[in-house]
Amino acid sequence: MNDFIRVGETLLGLNMKYSDFSLKSVKTFVGMEGGGFNATLMLNKTKVGFIINEGCGGETFIQYDEAKHRDTVREFLISQEAKELTDKWYNDLNKEYAGTPIEAPKHMPEDLLLDLLIADYEYMKDAKKLIKKYGLVFRNKGSKEQFRYFVWPGKKSWSKKDFEAMLAKAKSEPDVVIVNEELDIYPVGVQ
Repeated sequence: MNDFIRVGETLLGLNMKYSDFSLKSVKTFVGMEGGGFNATLMLNKTKVGFIINEGCGGETFIQYDEAKHRDTVREFLISQEAKELTDKWYNDLNKEYAGTPIEAPKHMPEDLLLDLLIADYEYMKDAKKLIKKYGLVFRNKGSKEQFRYFVWPGKKSWSKKDFEAMLAKAKSEPDVVIVNEELDIYPVGVQ
């Protein structure tokens, strides 16, 4: 193996994408200035390090298992996909808050990657909970924060026919994303 990193090829021999990163063993808690968390950062099935946000208003930190893992994550941070995610995050931020626009950095900051991963983890957790309770869950295209669902009183399980009828109703609404399809998670009896 070379002593340098080639962009697009990681030390693990993979072409990295954001979807290759995940969190395991996530624990959330209330800190002095909001929610905190700690978790294991994974790249595919390899443990890369341990992350923590103390919930004290500061950054999210990572302790890498090995220097090569730090270099691998940093390689992703300078990739085109990371730049696009960073630009989108800053564009959304500037739309949400009035005032002087904040310019996106040239490369994705490490703590932004970690914060995006925890946000995706929380989204998945909330979506799974709602799918288990209500069966069919959807949201507006622009928002991952507001779920909507059809309440079907008395239903403990869904037949495929019932689910397809409710799915057609949800799809008839403008600008919706069906969370079940997005995450490929369905109520028992529907698959």
